[in-house]
Amino acid sequence: MFEPDILKIIVIAIVCVAALAVLFTIGTVIWTIVKSVKTRNFTKLKYNLVSVLCVILAAASWIFNFGWIRFFLTFTGLPVFHAVTFFFLNNFAASHIDKSRILKISTILCHVAYLTGYFCLPDAGDVDPMCAFFTLIRNEYIVNLFFIISFLGFSGSIVCLIVELIEASMIKAKSKSKNK
Repeated sequence: MFEPDILKIIVIAIVCVAALAVLFTIGTVIWTIVKSVKTRNFTKLKYNLVSVLCVILAAASWIFNFGWIRFFLTFTGLPVFHAVTFFFLNNFAASHIDKSRILKISTILCHVAYLTGYFCLPDAGDVDPMCAFFTLIRNEYIVNLFFIISFLGFSGSIVCLIVELIEASMIKAKSKSKNK
């Protein structure tokens, strides 16, 4: 289907794009934390640190529960895209979180759903049956339940991110109209 050289180029390109996204995100995280400390916006700092902790925990669960499902998902770039989107939208929401209870609840639910999606995602190796939660659970019915919980976690995370974006945008628009 593909020549070996073309396949190498595709893999290198995917790795480079992922590395650039990770470096850009790390730079933005550091810049955001420094800016929050300088402006003494400790609420935003707190929520950004929780977002960073969630991304680190999700990455750890991704690495320590690695199997074929995560292997293929890694090459699609979805985990990197999800982590970057998760941090940036939560950073935007954290700027306005004091002004809306809906935004605060949505942000907390987003963090819980984000972690649930990654921690409950089952995986499989070449020989072993499907397993979940760091290979501690191998019962087929419970693993299927974990698939459903993981799907609901990912879906809930996306829905909460959309709610955060809409609510924070409305708050930002209201504050701009008040300033004029």
